[in-house]
Amino acid sequence: MNEPKDRNNHEKVVDVLNSLMVINNDRVEGYDTAAKETDDGDLKITFLKFKSNSEKIQGELRKEIQFLNGEQSDNTKLSGKLFRIWMDLKAVLAANKRQTILKSCEQGESVAIETYKNVLEKELDILSIQQKTMIQNQLNVIIENAKEIKLKHQIEEIKS
Repeated sequence: MNEPKDRNNHEKVVDVLNSLMVINNDRVEGYDTAAKETDDGDLKITFLKFKSNSEKIQGELRKEIQFLNGEQSDNTKLSGKLFRIWMDLKAVLAANKRQTILKSCEQGESVAIETYKNVLEKELDILSIQQKTMIQNQLNVIIENAKEIKLKHQIEEIKS
């Protein structure tokens, strides 16, 4: 399917794809938490849609890792776990729960975008054209999700 340019970089490509898998594991768990934390129907729908987007991305990454005979990471980043704990705590303590959840999600998406951009900037020489395209398409989805979250957050800031 999408063989790396240099077979010597095989393990490195799997590592790179697994780093993106970990980010999306965090996104799935984060949006699942956000959907559970909000009582607002519109946010719940948005968060479940973004969770679904992340699960689709996970499937693409999983398929590519399996094609490369690599082992897929089911882990989350420690920062992702801390992000979810912090979001839980802030949601309980916050006067404007909706705004707090949106801000936490916005911060999480910033980390995901930064990770994807770093991969595309630093790992271009080891990725196949198909892998680069897949990663860029995934980044585009995450950027669109982030824009929607940011817009909702800005609207909440105007209201308060």
